[in-house]
Amino acid sequence: MRIENLKECKCLHCRKTFYKKYKSSIQKFCSHKCADTYNGKNRRGKNNPASRSEVKKKISIAHKNKYKNGYVNPLKNKKRSDLSEYNKKYKCLCTKEKNSNWRGGKSMEKYGEKFNDELKIKIKNRDNNMCQICECKERLHIHHVDYKKKNNIENNLITLCISCHMKTNFHRNKWEQYFIKYWCDIFSKKYRVSIHICTKDRHTELALLLQSLRTQYFKNWDLVILDESQTSILNNNFLPHLLNIIKMEGHHVNIIKNELSLGVCNARNKLIEEDYFDDCNLKLRVDDDVILEQDYIYKLLMVIDAGYDIASGVTPNANQPIMERDVKHVKPIINKKLVDEKGELITYGDDCGYGYMTEDIIPAHEFRSNAIMKREVVEKIRYPSNLSPVGFREEGFFSTLALIEGFKIGVNTKAIAYHLRTPFGGCRFPDYTEKVISDDAYYKKWLKEKIEKKGNPFEV
Repeated sequence: MRIENLKECKCLHCRKTFYKKYKSSIQKFCSHKCADTYNGKNRRGKNNPASRSEVKKKISIAHKNKYKNGYVNPLKNKKRSDLSEYNKKYKCLCTKEKNSNWRGGKSMEKYGEKFNDELKIKIKNRDNNMCQICECKERLHIHHVDYKKKNNIENNLITLCISCHMKTNFHRNKWEQYFIKYWCDIFSKKYRVSIHICTKDRHTELALLLQSLRTQYFKNWDLVILDESQTSILNNNFLPHLLNIIKMEGHHVNIIKNELSLGVCNARNKLIEEDYFDDCNLKLRVDDDVILEQDYIYKLLMVIDAGYDIASGVTPNANQPIMERDVKHVKPIINKKLVDEKGELITYGDDCGYGYMTEDIIPAHEFRSNAIMKREVVEKIRYPSNLSPVGFREEGFFSTLALIEGFKIGVNTKAIAYHLRTPFGGCRFPDYTEKVISDDAYYKKWLKEKIEKKGNPFEV
C-alpha cells in the first residue's frame, strides 16, 4: 500500500528508487544507512557546505544581527559547575507534562503478553516483510493501529519501517483513521455485507440507525428493511429522503412491506428468505432501536477475519454511563452457559450489556442482538417459529443450533451498539412479561431435549 500521490525519487547514494512520504519533503536518501554513508564520504572537509566562504559570511551576519537585537547568551561567562545547573533547569522545563508531546506516560506502558517475537514474525510475513506505507524492506517495526499496546488483535497490528513508524507518533488521529481505511479497503475486497433490519412503528429510531450506518468506516454494504409499521416508512416525512441519500452513496436498498405481523422470529426468517443480494457473503442483523459506533462493522469484520462464523459486539444502554469491566472476568468464554448432568440449564451468561476496558476477541456461547454472520450460517439455520411474537431467547435458539452445526461465535469487546431502550413500537404487548417467561421456559425445555440427542454444545 502507498499513500496517494507519492513522489518517486532516486537515492543519491545507491540510486535505488524510493517514494517520498510528502510532496514537500526534502528527503534525498532511501534509508538512514545511505544518508550516513553518503554524508560521511562526500560532505567532509572542502565538501562540507559550511566551509564555503559565502556560507561562513551568512552565518557571521546572522549571529551579529542576533546580538544586535538584544539576544544574550545565557551561558556566557558561566563556569562548568553553572552549566550543570542550567542543564537541570532546562531538562525540568521539557519533561513529562511540560513537553508538548507528553501523552500521559503511554510510552512507558507494558506491551501485552501476546506481543512476542512469534507474533511479530507472523505479522511481518502477512505484510510480505515490507513497510505498508513506503514498501521499504529494512528496519521493520510492528505498529499498533489504535496506539493501545495491549490490543494485540492481528488486524490492529501493521508492519512499518522505522522512518514511517516515527511519523505515526505525530497527528495520531489522522494516522489511526488512515490505517482503519487501509483495513476497510482490504475487507471490501473480501466481504460484502447485507444488512437486515426489522422495524415496527419506530421511525425516529430507524432514522438514527440509518444515519449511523451511513457514517460507518466500512462502506461495502447493502440494506434490506422489513417494515411492519402501521404507517409505512415510505409515507414518513424524512425517511424516504434518508433512504434516497443511502442509494446515491452506492448502496442497494430493498424495502419489504409485511402486512401481517407474526412476531420477531417470523420477521427475521422472512428477511433471510427475501434477501436477493446474492453477491453479499455476510449478513448483519441489526435492531431498529440501536445507534452503532462508527467502527462497529469494521470491528465485527475483525472477528470474522480471525476465523469465526458469527461475530457480535456489546450493547450497553444509552441512558446511562457505560460500566466498563476487565475482560479477564469473562474469559475464556463470554456469554457462558452451563448445564448439569441432566441437561438442566444452571447458568445463562449475559455479558454483552456492559462495556470493556480493553479490546479483545473472545469465543462466545451466544451472540448479542446485533451480529454479523457468514452466508453459510443462515443457509443452514432459521429462527424458531413456535416462540411468542416477542421472540425472547431467539438469539439463544439460533446460537445453540449454530454451535451444534460446528460454527464458531466470537465477540469483539470494543464493537459498541448503544441500546436506546425505546418504550414503544416493536413487539410490545400488555402481557409482555408473561410471554418472556413462557419463551424462557420453552428454551430450557428445548435445550434439554437437544442435549439428550446431540450432546452438550457448550463443552469446550
